[in-house]
Amino acid sequence: MQFSKLWVLIITAISSTRVIVKCHPQCLDFKPPFQSNTLEFCSQYRDFGCCTKQQEDVIFQRYEYVKTQLSETLLQTCEPYLRELLCQPCSPYAAHIYSAEQTMHASTFPGLCSNYCSEFYTKCKDLAKYITSDQEILGTLNSKENFCLVVQLTDTDYCYPNLLKNEHLNFNISIQQITKEGCMCVEQFAWDLRSPVVARHAGDGSGRLFVAEQRGVIYIYYRNKTREQKAFLDIKDRVLYSSYRMDERGFLGLAFHPNFAVNRKFYTYYSAKLGRRKECIRISEFKASRKNRNRASRKTERILLQVEQPFSNHNGGEVCITLPLHFLFKS
Repeated sequence: MQFSKLWVLIITAISSTRVIVKCHPQCLDFKPPFQSNTLEFCSQYRDFGCCTKQQEDVIFQRYEYVKTQLSETLLQTCEPYLRELLCQPCSPYAAHIYSAEQTMHASTFPGLCSNYCSEFYTKCKDLAKYITSDQEILGTLNSKENFCLVVQLTDTDYCYPNLLKNEHLNFNISIQQITKEGCMCVEQFAWDLRSPVVARHAGDGSGRLFVAEQRGVIYIYYRNKTREQKAFLDIKDRVLYSSYRMDERGFLGLAFHPNFAVNRKFYTYYSAKLGRRKECIRISEFKASRKNRNRASRKTERILLQVEQPFSNHNGGEVCITLPLHFLFKS
């Protein structure tokens, strides 16, 4: 097979076993949580949550209305439950608490842990009708067992409020870890990067390391840890990316043609806009400049494949070239 020809293959992994993924923050719109310092009513989700100030205002108005509907005794007993449950759409795990990721349709009542559900039912079951209008849920209020069964989650790791104490979900999310016994030792090679996601050599014997940032910029580093002042490639304007923590979109993959030293070709995988509202993943071919191999030409982009993405999550993947067949794989 000639080096100039590459085949693009899409690989999908299918497993009959259940894969457990820990620590997966996600909002009800399937986008990553963010910081919102203006939150007051649901202030526990200021640093890392899913509500804007406008969304919180809607929750607070609902809270104020429900208060007017409750007796003084019920309000005194149930106000903490009311506040906690109404604020759950602001949780960084809202998509899981409301079973949105499993069904793609969010429940109208948060998933409760069994002990908490039992207490809520015993003390404040009359609140349920102010939190949800789902008749399937409201129809179980004559039985604690039935009610707690219908509001429980399939994945109990995310049930409220136990998820607040779950170390898999809350232990140093997005915080740099310290060295521990048994860890692999590493040496810092590059710094002053914004969310680096890919590091590749070109296989051309130059010793250059190409490091890509999630926002869509590729830099060249040398063995002595210095880097080219100007980026090898900058396509920030084409890459769909946000600064939110845990956002899975952006520039995600980079692979060099086995004959890059001659044909200057390399391949990228990134998230992109598809019209005004739609999103896609895109695999493209670029070429390094003929005159300066430390620069790539934006004009040479040739889109090989675009696949529309129905949601903003789970867009991760990889693009690589296998030897000796020289297939371009996308996973």
